[in-house]
Amino acid sequence: MKHLLQHFKNISTSPQNIDKIKDLILTLAIQGKLTQNWRTQNPNTQSAETLFQEIQEEKLRLINEKKIKKEKKFPEITKEEIPFAIPNSWKWTRLGEISNYGTTIKVESKDVDKDTWILELEDIEKKTSRLIQKVKVHTRHFKSTKNRFTKNDIIYGKLRPYLDKVIVANEDGVCSTELIPIKTYGNINPFYCRLFLKSSFFIQYANSSTHGMRMPRLGTSKAKEAICPLPPLEEQKQIVSTVEKLFNKLDQLQEKTVQRIKLKEDFVTSALNELNSSKTVEVWKMLTPHFKTFFSESKNVKELRDTILQLAIQGKLTQNWRAQNPNTQSAETLFQEIQEEKLRLIKEKKIKKEKKFPEITKEEIPFAIPNSWKWTRLGEISKIYGGGTPKSTELDYYSVNSKKGIPWITPADLGRIKTKYISRGKKDISELGLAKSSAQLMPKGAVLFSSRAPIGHTAIAQNPVSTNQGFKSSVPYILEMNQYIYYYLNSIVKDVNEKATGTTFKEVSGAIVSCFICPLPPLEEQKQIVSTVEKLLTLCDQLEENIAKSKTLHHQWSKSISKHITI
Repeated sequence: MKHLLQHFKNISTSPQNIDKIKDLILTLAIQGKLTQNWRTQNPNTQSAETLFQEIQEEKLRLINEKKIKKEKKFPEITKEEIPFAIPNSWKWTRLGEISNYGTTIKVESKDVDKDTWILELEDIEKKTSRLIQKVKVHTRHFKSTKNRFTKNDIIYGKLRPYLDKVIVANEDGVCSTELIPIKTYGNINPFYCRLFLKSSFFIQYANSSTHGMRMPRLGTSKAKEAICPLPPLEEQKQIVSTVEKLFNKLDQLQEKTVQRIKLKEDFVTSALNELNSSKTVEVWKMLTPHFKTFFSESKNVKELRDTILQLAIQGKLTQNWRAQNPNTQSAETLFQEIQEEKLRLIKEKKIKKEKKFPEITKEEIPFAIPNSWKWTRLGEISKIYGGGTPKSTELDYYSVNSKKGIPWITPADLGRIKTKYISRGKKDISELGLAKSSAQLMPKGAVLFSSRAPIGHTAIAQNPVSTNQGFKSSVPYILEMNQYIYYYLNSIVKDVNEKATGTTFKEVSGAIVSCFICPLPPLEEQKQIVSTVEKLLTLCDQLEENIAKSKTLHHQWSKSISKHITI
């Protein structure tokens, strides 16, 4: 226990560790390991065996007074059932031996005063068991039968026990029959009983003992047979007090951690917004030495990636490069060369002549670009390819030897890769399958862009490929532009999703993709943009690796300490 407290702050800095540490504390509590020192200082405390005998006497008295019914004797607890050792002054019991679990008083709405507290499962927060709201009958009218409870009853949610909903009532009331009011005998501390019911030991038992597939519930007989470590009364109070102090300490540390993360996120958001302003160079210089400090959360690194792509297509990553290379061929000249290439391909009947694209209006332009750049439409600088799926019933349309057929890519294939390039998917199609479907063969270097289910998966073909109908891919008329177009398409995924239509799933058409407005840099600057982006995204990869390593270290540290304490 001393070892745990010594490292409390370190193992708690990660918010996801808080629940694990609380579970650990509850495990230590019901094993008697939180109160080792207390037992040493209080050797003459009444034993749990004596308490258990008093409980049996109390139950006999209540039976004689006809206040409770006599039950069948519970089976002896076997060695095989006992999961862990407990102190000598404690006793293993069954929940039904020390409580009235399953005995409930039913009430109807006509029997309840309008100012009575009415408790439903939804009023209790899962896992924390925090009472979210307290509602009176005059606000929440009911027709179904309810269970009555009194102050200091333990209220246990038997429906879906993994939700971990357990409270101690602070006043009388009525509740859903999915909530079981439990009274303990022998003045057993209801708050200790609550901690036991919230322990991972009991939750695992309850989950393994439920019946019903859609609405799993813990059956009454199984609940009553659950074995429970019973401490002496005075030690129960000490356990409850110690757990509360530790939980409060954890909650304070969690709050500080949340505040620290929020402050960092606010700063990062502000800095990233500044990067998109006229102060790009100054802010970038300020941020660079502190990347590891500021970008220590996965969410922040994702935002950094998005910002890098935005800066790239706005020309803000290559300001210095342009200053050092003032005589670079302009994008206007590149655009004219592209149009000449298109004309050549039309004359050679390799592509069809298209309708003229609409002029780009001022309202469409989302941001300023350098003077040497040009706004274009994606369909003006690249051919947009759709795809298709050969009939699955025609076996000849698919290649048996997957390495000799025509690579055929689906959005799911792109979802499985983590690199920029793709050579083939799970299936290949045959020459006949290509001819008999709307799938099209695209050259090496084509930029694949999924247009539905989901929108925005992007990759560059390492060899000639075809796709299914879930793509609107770009093949630049000057193929050297494919790397820049790849990053351009990645930068607009959010905007594309907003433009998508459809009821079953959202989709963008080839006409819409062709009309995407694209900031076109000179060809040499495109290469510089790609080089800079890739260096920065590599840095993002390293930041994410550091975050993953840090999380693993926290997990291992917490696990190591847990093992050290529980052995």
